[in-house]
Amino acid sequence: MVEAALTAALLYLLINLVVPVTMSLQWAAVLPLVLLVVGSVGYSLILGGLTLLFKRLEILKDLFQTAVLIFGGVLVSLERMPGWMATIARFLPLTPGVDFLRKTLLEGVSLGTLAADGTLLWMVGNAAAYLVLGIVIFRWCERIAKRRGTLGQY
Repeated sequence: MVEAALTAALLYLLINLVVPVTMSLQWAAVLPLVLLVVGSVGYSLILGGLTLLFKRLEILKDLFQTAVLIFGGVLVSLERMPGWMATIARFLPLTPGVDFLRKTLLEGVSLGTLAADGTLLWMVGNAAAYLVLGIVIFRWCERIAKRRGTLGQY
């Protein structure tokens, strides 16, 4: 997380040299950032568990990473995506957090408004679901790898 924060800060500084970006940081962004990290941990546990079993997941990891980038709301907001694409995007681990951050930081929407329309509840549920799913899948894959005797092999 420290490496990612430093990379993001460096990229922000470099981009700001070319295109001045002004964005005020707000306390309303802390909750979505925490939930974004929780969902990311669950997603990482899923990939980690699968790696314990299959060892070579480069193609699958790249496929997931591309899907998250395209459908994740990072490049295009949910409101501008086609309906079918937005539906898929809402179930990915990062999309609710990115959408929440976009609304709070760029559009100035308050936490109260996002709580009232169900956005906050969806984000909490999504992050919790990915964390629980990640823990379950990791433990299941670890048990199988131990049974096969392949846990220490690379």
